[in-house]
Amino acid sequence: MKKSEVTLYILFFLLSIVALLSFRQIKAFKEATEALGREKYIEAVDGFCEVIYNHIPFSPLEKKAIDSIYGVIRTADKMGDQTLKLYAIEMLRRSIYGIRHISTPHSAVLEDINRLTIELRSHFLVQDGYSKSLSETEAEMKGIVEKELAPNPWISFITICVFLGYLLFAFWSISNCTNHDRILMKEFLVSISILLILALGWAMGFYLC
Repeated sequence: MKKSEVTLYILFFLLSIVALLSFRQIKAFKEATEALGREKYIEAVDGFCEVIYNHIPFSPLEKKAIDSIYGVIRTADKMGDQTLKLYAIEMLRRSIYGIRHISTPHSAVLEDINRLTIELRSHFLVQDGYSKSLSETEAEMKGIVEKELAPNPWISFITICVFLGYLLFAFWSISNCTNHDRILMKEFLVSISILLILALGWAMGFYLC
């Protein structure tokens, strides 16, 4: 297999991933917008978060989805529905943490959402009779919020490297096999074993993140 053909396959594979993510973003955004129009706020928040989970760098739909969730938060404030407000905040927060790797997409949004999470959770605790003052409760809650959900960036980095290694080795194996008139069983089994190990490593890293 020629290098140009391998490059073409890799490019096609990457474009296919982007196309799939774009399709899922568009579909989720459309359904969430329709749910918002019917005042199905929980369903709308879930849909907008699905847009974020299908992360594509610089996607305009992600910004629109985040703005729409902030709109639900403002609506919940007007309605006095603190439960809906907390749900929207927590779901947006989880979705951004869910796409975090070495860098954090939408970091400014995450910082603001963490602040809102601390304020609202502390308010609920004090309202339910927590013994400490609001400022003390917020200080405690800040430590909790900063630790939970945040994936280890190094594990994320290793996971990405393993995944890329899996892809590169897969293409190398295909190229190597097609250079022979027949497939050698020993080489084939070794290649499959390495691919399975890399796939397992990627899956474990993804789980730990």
